[in-house]
Amino acid sequence: MVLPHFPDYEPPRIVRLGADEEQIEPPAGPSHAPPIDVGDRFIPAQPGKSETEKENRTMHNLATIMGRALSVLLQSTLRSLAQTPGPAQPKSKIPSPEKYDGKKGPAAKSFILDCKTYFFSDSSSFPSDHSRISFVLMNLKEGQPKKSGQIYLEKLLDRTYEPILES
Repeated sequence: MVLPHFPDYEPPRIVRLGADEEQIEPPAGPSHAPPIDVGDRFIPAQPGKSETEKENRTMHNLATIMGRALSVLLQSTLRSLAQTPGPAQPKSKIPSPEKYDGKKGPAAKSFILDCKTYFFSDSSSFPSDHSRISFVLMNLKEGQPKKSGQIYLEKLLDRTYEPILES
């Protein structure tokens, strides 16, 4: 809805407050301000209403206009914040784990624990299971561990295999 111009209202008067309050008349002539879209909540003028009712209607309409203006401003601010990247995350001070040599038992458990600690300390670099599994498969020593890992890494990169990381 568009806020129309009502010619039956007096133009606003500007008052300067001070020792001798001086009333200044606005410039003569019609207002050339563009109409303002206030939506469905605008209350149109009602003939024969009291001054209090007119003031209430005016205040309601002003609040509606201000609410719309603030809403547009808030939306644009939120949009710009969503597009602004956050602060850079500090890099992990924990060194990456030693490459896994394929030994079973305590060596395997130690490698898994080292990887989990590394992922925890640099979680922004490893946001998904895919990123963690890729890291593990790329950190296998040459030989049989590397050959086995490459098979799974190729499937992971081709998205033909959906691995599940169990803890």
